[in-house]
Amino acid sequence: IAADESGSGVNAYLNIAYADDANGNGFTTVFSPAKNYIAIKHTSNPITLVQADFAGLWFNYKGQKGDPGNNGNNGADGADGADGKDGQSAFVYIGYADDENGDGFSEVFDPDKGYIAIRYTTWEMDGQDPGTFAGYWTKYKGDDGVAGQNGQSAYVYIAYADDSNGAGFTTVFNAAKNFIAIRSSTAPLTPVQADFAGRWFNYKGQQGNPGANGTNGSNGLNGQSAYVYIAYADSNTGTGFTTAFNAGKNYIAIKTSTVPLTPVQSDFNGLWFNYKGQAGVNGTNGSDGSNGLNGQNAFLYIAYADDVDGNGYSSTFDPNKNFIALFQATEPTDISQSTFDGLWVQYKGNSGGGDTGTVSIQRQDLTEDYTFTPVHNNFYLFNPGGSERKVYLDFPADSIRFTIKNIDAEGGGGALSIRDLDEAVIKSITLGKSAQILFDNSTNAWEVIEC
Repeated sequence: IAADESGSGVNAYLNIAYADDANGNGFTTVFSPAKNYIAIKHTSNPITLVQADFAGLWFNYKGQKGDPGNNGNNGADGADGADGKDGQSAFVYIGYADDENGDGFSEVFDPDKGYIAIRYTTWEMDGQDPGTFAGYWTKYKGDDGVAGQNGQSAYVYIAYADDSNGAGFTTVFNAAKNFIAIRSSTAPLTPVQADFAGRWFNYKGQQGNPGANGTNGSNGLNGQSAYVYIAYADSNTGTGFTTAFNAGKNYIAIKTSTVPLTPVQSDFNGLWFNYKGQAGVNGTNGSDGSNGLNGQNAFLYIAYADDVDGNGYSSTFDPNKNFIALFQATEPTDISQSTFDGLWVQYKGNSGGGDTGTVSIQRQDLTEDYTFTPVHNNFYLFNPGGSERKVYLDFPADSIRFTIKNIDAEGGGGALSIRDLDEAVIKSITLGKSAQILFDNSTNAWEVIEC
């Protein structure tokens, strides 16, 4: 494909055909993966292709099969022979350039490039550059003609894919793609997969037989289980130890083990570090606020009774009384049963018969009562028998007071702890005859249950 003697350009047409053998039998211009022979012919005029146009141009692009040899006598196993030609991979590399020296080299088709180079190898090259195609450049576009007739442009498009259906289509060379397709056009295209339908062929050859399995490797060492434990504390000595996350704890420790543990504080000795950073320097004191209003004296009177009408009235605690009433005054007052009219609430559940009873707890400012029904039939604020009982309140407590009293005549003793639902201790108290508990943490939610 070159210029004529006058310097006028000539049209270039690329014609490709396929056949069953070197004589062109089974001739077709449509790609068929069953055909082993290919022929490529260049012309300066469009022609209606026939078999005779490709005489002498056929070549087997899949490789010939050798003739079977005669059966020989069984002999000793010989050494592995060198690889034969049959079954070798075939790789086609195509480049484009502005001149025969490879200047303006490109792997991607460019209709403005006048030179093409096609190189066949039996090995896969790591990369392409102008040096790969040195000596292979051919001018496939003629020079511009001088006052000649308008010719038709010839455009050659090459694409690559993973299979004969064009899957994994690309127009950029990719050494991992096994199939190639070539298409020519008299008009420029933006090629898509459908343009190459029926033209795909495997230019690398068929996959060889797999080699024999290698020798099994020796067994590796047995793995060990890994357990990760995380704990939190108030200091780098582990005080206030807990394994449950607590945003109020500044120190964390992480311990790994190959066996499961029930972690205790000593397991984390030497592992504590402050993950929140040190406290900053205190700021300067603000201005003093204005004086508040003078407070009033508060006098609290408590009485007990058998029912909501105040029958069996007593101003002294009696564990057999089920109702309680509280009265607040700003001056000392002489109290009687009528003082508590309308204030009686039942603070002990009725016994037996499925009656669940209620709990009455009054806010510290004595302005509002909260009465709750236990989830279970029985509940205890304190059990004189000594076994542990727990009380949970089912509302967020801002500042709730109630009294836990030991009815043992000798006064008894014991320990009481106030905990949140994660069993983290809020308060711990040693009891004498009675104890008054203040719930002053509004972030904890409580519910009444029997434990």
